[in-house]
Amino acid sequence: MSLHVVKSGREVRACLEEAWGWRGGDGNNTITPPPPPPFVIVHGFCFRKQEVLEWTNFESRIRARHSSPSFKVYFGLCPRHVKSSVPYEVHERCLLESDMGPEGNGGDQREVLKVAAGMCDGGVKAEGRWGEVLRVLEGMQEGGKESV
Repeated sequence: MSLHVVKSGREVRACLEEAWGWRGGDGNNTITPPPPPPFVIVHGFCFRKQEVLEWTNFESRIRARHSSPSFKVYFGLCPRHVKSSVPYEVHERCLLESDMGPEGNGGDQREVLKVAAGMCDGGVKAEGRWGEVLRVLEGMQEGGKESV
């Protein structure tokens, strides 16, 4: 499930929790709520500390409610919209929105990767990981047999 949420994160989480049976009503419900999807992607995320905390707490509640330890919330990292660095706790959950460079256009994908890596405290590890993904994708476009 991919969500493009603008200034409505709390409302969206409340709706999802209700749909997936977290808010149990009067306790007499005979309808079994549907299970959550394997993951949720929050597209265009701005990485405000409080929002990160609220989404990770949401993830924990859904995991517990559905005995689903693999359920995860991922965050779309768009260099154009993020105004601060990305909290370390979610580095491994960032998905790069490579169509939106820092200036609002696609631009050079390597430049977008470099900017994104810098937002994750620079890291050589982050830049190397995203650089490897780009290399594999370029190899696939050229007819290579590498897999991501």
